[in-house]
Amino acid sequence: MIKSYKVWINGKEFRVDVEEMGGSDVPIQNTAPPVSVGSTPAPVPAAPAKLQTQPPPAPAQQHVQPSTDPSPKFREITAPMSGLVIDVLATPGMRTKPGTKLLVLEAMKMENDIICDIEGLVQEVLTRKGDNVETGQTLVKISKA
Repeated sequence: MIKSYKVWINGKEFRVDVEEMGGSDVPIQNTAPPVSVGSTPAPVPAAPAKLQTQPPPAPAQQHVQPSTDPSPKFREITAPMSGLVIDVLATPGMRTKPGTKLLVLEAMKMENDIICDIEGLVQEVLTRKGDNVETGQTLVKISKA
């Protein structure tokens, strides 16, 4: 019998399908930290489902971490991961605000929106469509408004 549960780990929700395999004489020792499990199991699908062994994919939007220096005159938006630039929406002179999509980066066959986190003016775009970028590489420079 397969039961589906929602499990929350570090604030992230995962769907887990558990199949009862019968009794076992092997003692099981739990060394994992406690996990919060919803008290009501999700409905069981009609056909047996495969056990999900990997967490769900990361959200498509990647938010850039704010700078720790409170006084810089510009902000460098860097690549949060290695990948292929498939679209550049930022142009020099473009006004930005928190949430403005600057470019789209494909990594591991997923499209990730690179989002601005400050209000400002695009000073320089250091990449173009088709470029391969590395983690931490500067993509766009924005002067603070």
